[in-house]
Amino acid sequence: MDVVVDGLMVCQSRLDPENGSEELQAYSWALVGIGGCLGGVIGGELTYLAMNEICFFIMGILGFLVAFSGCLMNSNLEQSSEKIISMTLCERSKVNLVEIWNGFQIRELYKSVIFFLLLGAVIPSFTDFFYYYQMDVTGFTKWDYAMFGVLGNVCLFGGTLAYNWWLKKFETRCMMVMACLTNLIGAVGSLFFLKNILLGMDPYWFMMISSAVTDVLFNAFVNLPGMVLFAKLIPANIESSMFALLTGLMNFSNLFAAKMLGNYINTFFGVTQ
Repeated sequence: MDVVVDGLMVCQSRLDPENGSEELQAYSWALVGIGGCLGGVIGGELTYLAMNEICFFIMGILGFLVAFSGCLMNSNLEQSSEKIISMTLCERSKVNLVEIWNGFQIRELYKSVIFFLLLGAVIPSFTDFFYYYQMDVTGFTKWDYAMFGVLGNVCLFGGTLAYNWWLKKFETRCMMVMACLTNLIGAVGSLFFLKNILLGMDPYWFMMISSAVTDVLFNAFVNLPGMVLFAKLIPANIESSMFALLTGLMNFSNLFAAKMLGNYINTFFGVTQ
């Protein structure tokens, strides 16, 4: 489903060649932030009250509503896809692979992909260890951790507004320099927290403030510029498969490679708590 939605977003953004990519991506991520805030509050409260089965029930209902909304989409969006729809799985896979290969012949596209892969993969992520440190050492509760998630989605919304109002006119390369500085700020904040250098604040509020600043900057300087850049560079007619591949590579880099690198570093140095 994400593949279809991503492809439709890229197609629709081209209706406004000047600002379509920026505004549509900002609108989409803002809605994700709002939904994440509601889900974080409700899910955190239900988990705190040990009502996990209700969480899964709500998830099922929401999935059904998403599927139902897909059935209500305008059928005219599929008019240019009759040939692809009539293909077999093997034929469609072959066509997609050929088109993706042709898309990667664009110099700006494959260099951007390499940059984002390196940006995510060479910067280690210690989120798994950091979670247990917060829960077991610092003593945060599940409700506290849920509020961190809510804050992250609030910051997603704030970063989206900041990008759409002030930053979308800047060159992507300038945004990527700021992205590297954002990672540095986040690393310094985490180091201060681990060393108990809290600047006179309670650990909970120090974590809230440092996370808020870092998350807003990350979404404004990394997430949205990357998505907008890909939406502009992807060739026509392969929006769904190409955008899905690019976001999949970024997720692999940020959510797998970076975490594995962080786990390897902790294991190498014997970090246990």
